[in-house]
Amino acid sequence: MRVLSGHPDFEVVAVGGRSAKGMKVRDLYPASSSAIGELAFLDTVELMEVIKSESVPLVFLALPHGESQRLVPELLEITSHIIDLAADFRIKDPAQYEYWYGHRHSCPKLLDQAVYGLPELDRSLLKGARLVAVPGCYPTASTLAMAPLIKSGYTKGKVVVDAASGVSGAGRSLRLESLAMSVMEEYRAYSLRTHRHTVEIENNLGVKAVFTPHLVPMKRGILATCYLEPSGSSLKEFSGMSQDDIDGRLLELYESFYDLEPFVKLSSTPPGTASVYGSNNVSISVTYDKRTETFIALGAIDNLTKGAAGQGVQCANLVVGFAEDSGLTQVGVWP
Repeated sequence: MRVLSGHPDFEVVAVGGRSAKGMKVRDLYPASSSAIGELAFLDTVELMEVIKSESVPLVFLALPHGESQRLVPELLEITSHIIDLAADFRIKDPAQYEYWYGHRHSCPKLLDQAVYGLPELDRSLLKGARLVAVPGCYPTASTLAMAPLIKSGYTKGKVVVDAASGVSGAGRSLRLESLAMSVMEEYRAYSLRTHRHTVEIENNLGVKAVFTPHLVPMKRGILATCYLEPSGSSLKEFSGMSQDDIDGRLLELYESFYDLEPFVKLSSTPPGTASVYGSNNVSISVTYDKRTETFIALGAIDNLTKGAAGQGVQCANLVVGFAEDSGLTQVGVWP
């Protein structure tokens, strides 16, 4: 709603939320614009009636994992486009979905129809798409950080991703491990070997990934640090080059790969989360450690914007034919 409130082409006509039913948006989110703020949250039945009666052409879903698949079949009968921020339609293989999410998919026939919404890798599929699965926050940061190296044949074997996220990545629910008392002065890993975003990283890049997420005491932001093994051809190419020349070559590779991408910001120094706070940008840097023969690629995003809502609006812009950066030109908020 924050992103859409500044969008020149979208109008928010209804909002839904079970626990907030009846509340005005401004009472739950005081920073919302006056136009959206006067809207009241509807329950699912009421929302579906509005979508149908007013012929709403596009719907954003921001529901707990597993809930979207219960609504999407009915929604596809009454709206033209759905942008789903949950994981329900990101994974094409229903068996793979069941393995990582622990339950069977209720409408597996729709998995092939869904378009994975990472525009920087395949925006052509998004034009006119009826159902878009917006990627997870961790896969967005890590995939974009590693894609040029992997897709250009510079690497081989598995990749290792260490990523840290702010507390908002866990949602707004009251849970002991997310309370300030548990988070402040703490830095910890979680979901070792089992984090659900692992499969997205692997599917996006065609590699095996060792993915370890960490929780850090900040509200928002993700920094993914990715380690990749060089291929034989890249080892041969870099053998007689200086460190500066190698890093220059890698920067040229990334500049070519992301040429004209509106939200990818390349840096010669390691990025931080403050530079992308509140924006739809991803800040990326890459280097090569000659001593250990290891590529190190880093990607920083705001997990709530490029990692969720902003990327959803970016996809929606492409789906309906608006300028890709409409409503998304905000720069990072720092200091």
